[in-house]
Amino acid sequence: MRGDAADPVYDGAKFAKNGIVFISVNYRVGVDGFMSMPGAPANRGLLDQITALRWVQHNIAAFGGDPSRVTVAGGSAGAGAIACLMGMPCAEGLFDKVILQSPSLATHTATEADVAANAIAALLAVPLTREALSAVPLPTLVATLKRLADDPALRRSFGFNTRNFFPIRAVVDGSVLEAPPLQAMADAWVMRSRRISVLVGCNREEMRLYAVPTGAMERTTEADLREFTRDVGMTAEMACRYAIDPVTGAGRTPGETLCAMQSDYFYRTAARSIAKEASAAGVPAYLYEFDWSSPKCDGRLGAAHGIEIPFVFDQVATMAGDEITGPGAPTALAKFMHGSWVRFVKEGCPGWPSHGTASASLMHFDVRCQFSEDHPHHFFMGRQASACTPNMTACEKT
Repeated sequence: MRGDAADPVYDGAKFAKNGIVFISVNYRVGVDGFMSMPGAPANRGLLDQITALRWVQHNIAAFGGDPSRVTVAGGSAGAGAIACLMGMPCAEGLFDKVILQSPSLATHTATEADVAANAIAALLAVPLTREALSAVPLPTLVATLKRLADDPALRRSFGFNTRNFFPIRAVVDGSVLEAPPLQAMADAWVMRSRRISVLVGCNREEMRLYAVPTGAMERTTEADLREFTRDVGMTAEMACRYAIDPVTGAGRTPGETLCAMQSDYFYRTAARSIAKEASAAGVPAYLYEFDWSSPKCDGRLGAAHGIEIPFVFDQVATMAGDEITGPGAPTALAKFMHGSWVRFVKEGCPGWPSHGTASASLMHFDVRCQFSEDHPHHFFMGRQASACTPNMTACEKT
């Protein structure tokens, strides 16, 4: 919905010091990039990214880069966009490795995109035309999108269901995006033999970013839980499992329960599904989970969405990094995680076994980094996972 490549936390200097040519691009987001409107192509933000990647292919050699060894990396909406690019025919040959941090595979159908567009225009009190929307000040557009994203009751009043958490998403339009991302990337691997290496993962408590600072965690009711489970087709047995913290055994509040459900639904299941599809097609896929808990919001923020970014960029000791993580973020973890990303970009392997070589294998990033076959917090795919089995040295020893 908003953001830009100039944020100091995205400073790629540490990657450059490791011999990587680092490029960060801006693309259209929010209303400009993805809102459905008459007379405008769909998924304009994705088309911007394709244009940027073509520029890289034509020009990166002048900067000392190799156009045959391009890694595309993104977090959150950026990771979701990469999931789309992985299955788009027009992206063929533009990159050979991808890093997806907390991707969502959720997209809008054409009908859902129209519902969202009409809701945004109604809240802005303007006609749904390019001319009318272009006259709205940018802060007003951003505030309106945030209002819709933060208010489930408001979304319901316009015909959204609880599966449509965000009002703006990529649209399966049949042209730019021919099919939902997971289906499209699987088709690309099988039908067009596209071979790329994949590093993908999520954070343990993704949705706390949206629920804790806003107070939504405390406002969530049992009725909200029932509505979400109904909309996503979760069984009653599975829903009951989320009501208990699998680590402490303590009961969860409705807000904590909904956060756990949505973290799995929107992010954890997406990351695992991408790794699973890649492995099934013989594509190297490396899965991770970020577990370090932020002390922000009296420790309730946890391992929320986006907390991993300063670690990936080795920026935890900077003011920009501290604003995201809170005080006391472990620098050893940042160096280990950053080093894993560097190794993947340069060698195609981050330093642990690929998914599928040891069941549902993944790396846990925390004060102690450990490799396991599954994750104890994961229920959404229909079974409780096994306990974590450490067989990796502590981050501070690397």
